[in-house]
Amino acid sequence: MGYLFFLPLAIATLAAYIWQKSQDEIAYLSGVVTVICFLVGLVIAPWQIQLLLLIAVVAVVTQLLTTPAPQPPTIAEGSGGQTQKYRGVSYTETKKAPLITTAKPTLGKYRGVSMPIQHAEPQSQPSSKPKKYRGIDIS
Repeated sequence: MGYLFFLPLAIATLAAYIWQKSQDEIAYLSGVVTVICFLVGLVIAPWQIQLLLLIAVVAVVTQLLTTPAPQPPTIAEGSGGQTQKYRGVSYTETKKAPLITTAKPTLGKYRGVSMPIQHAEPQSQPSSKPKKYRGIDIS
């Protein structure tokens, strides 16, 4: 009974391959066969392999539980827009809605049905201060 547990694991591997390559009801059937064979292989495996799997599962779960959740960026209301903080640097973002014109309705077709299309034109923003990239003024 030493290496008998490899037989259901080999069958589970073959069923998993069929499950990945098929699309219809055979995929569901091969998925069920994969899970059942994998569980049977784990039950009849020697205790040393079961212990190694248990240690691996405990290590992964403790690693996932001790990892802190990422913090969302902080948003504070300022004058003229929102002051946001990204990677320790504060910046102000002003939200401008794009200008939507409907003067030139263009008709497009989607699945045989004519539909009007609206084009969005970006608004030109006057630049009052020079732009900087990594501390150097650019124009």
